[in-house]
Amino acid sequence: MSRKYKHKVKKLSDTERLRRQEARKKRKERKKLEQIRSDREIRFGCILGILGFVLFFWLAAYHSTIWIIYFCLLMGIYVTLKDKSGIRNFLFRNYPDTFPWADSLKAQDSRKIFSMELATTLRGYVFILLFADLKPAFLWSVIWIICMGIGFYYAIFDYEIYRLDEKNSSMIALIISPVLLAFFTGVMNNVRWSKMIIIFQLIGFILMLILAMIRSQADLTNSFLTAFFFGCFLCTGFFLINQNFDFSEPVTHACIVVKKEYHSGKYSYHDINITDWNDSDDVVTVKISKTQYDAVKIGDTVNITVYPGALHAEHYQLHI
Repeated sequence: MSRKYKHKVKKLSDTERLRRQEARKKRKERKKLEQIRSDREIRFGCILGILGFVLFFWLAAYHSTIWIIYFCLLMGIYVTLKDKSGIRNFLFRNYPDTFPWADSLKAQDSRKIFSMELATTLRGYVFILLFADLKPAFLWSVIWIICMGIGFYYAIFDYEIYRLDEKNSSMIALIISPVLLAFFTGVMNNVRWSKMIIIFQLIGFILMLILAMIRSQADLTNSFLTAFFFGCFLCTGFFLINQNFDFSEPVTHACIVVKKEYHSGKYSYHDINITDWNDSDDVVTVKISKTQYDAVKIGDTVNITVYPGALHAEHYQLHI
């Protein structure tokens, strides 16, 4: 004998029906406000970006010192906004939720490791200090090297979270930091390279590749990237230590200009060949600005100040 059960639909009271209708209405209004807020943030961000872009090139063309200050200010804002160690959350803890970008400024990522993220943020601030050429440069160099070491430590021993072959903001900052530092601060300019630099970099690359392969269980792509960018770090770190830890007295030499060259192309630059202060039969190529290029002539005598370097790689400054 079969039984048939009828599903009884619970009849809502007028009060409950009105409450649910009101809740649906509020959800729709909230989504609409969030969309309006998002569109407003995008427009506001675009306007700020365009104004910043125009101001950047205007300052770069007419005011070199103000341009440096402006660039450092923008970099400081960027590093702070990208922070995941808690500095950003602390600075914007009283930021009103109704203001633009409130969700982004107060966002947290529980997967990240505090020491790694703090090192990433400090590395960005130190880059600004080195770019602005603020003293003491040797202290900023030490902090930068320590922060880079922490980054590569987690790239090796916690590679599941911090992988160099995935889109990870902390890892991207880690691999571009040596390149940006070398490019913007010019620590690799006007330095006499030696075989020791190449050997030092090559040994570091091989050792890091072996260690990365062991830790990542033969993950070739991630291991090679880790070793390659570790080599870049060693190169930039070498020149930072060589220049900023050189407290010896410089020596000034008088050299003769034997050749002038202008290199055109995608990246044009000027350089001159001068007699080698260590060997008069040899020449040294020195990159100079356009103003210096126009001021000097072949056969002129120029003074060059030579520093021995903390790691015995000579670096020099040309005076025209």
